[in-house]
Amino acid sequence: MIIRKEYPEIGLATVYRTMQLLEQNSIVCKFDFDEDGIRYEFMEPGNEHQHPHFICKECGKVYPIKDTMLGFVKNKIEKKYNLKIINYSLKFYGVCANCNKELSEK
Repeated sequence: MIIRKEYPEIGLATVYRTMQLLEQNSIVCKFDFDEDGIRYEFMEPGNEHQHPHFICKECGKVYPIKDTMLGFVKNKIEKKYNLKIINYSLKFYGVCANCNKELSEK
């Protein structure tokens, strides 16, 4: 945990309470990556939903996917099924370009 290096006196419970407070106030968004743990991202002003992520199974790096096509799909689903989607979670797993290159060179 990076904060521990800067402020070793801060307790883990304080960090979790602070992150929960930031999430409740829509300052950060919590992402659960299953076995890869939980991560937080700053919320962009006016952002009403999460964006999908790509998780590399080789290096563990997480890539945010911000594509207008996904907004189009969301709107299509809302219209077709007469729904109002407030939030969604979508995760893609695979091998990133860097790891793919390294694997192909072996």
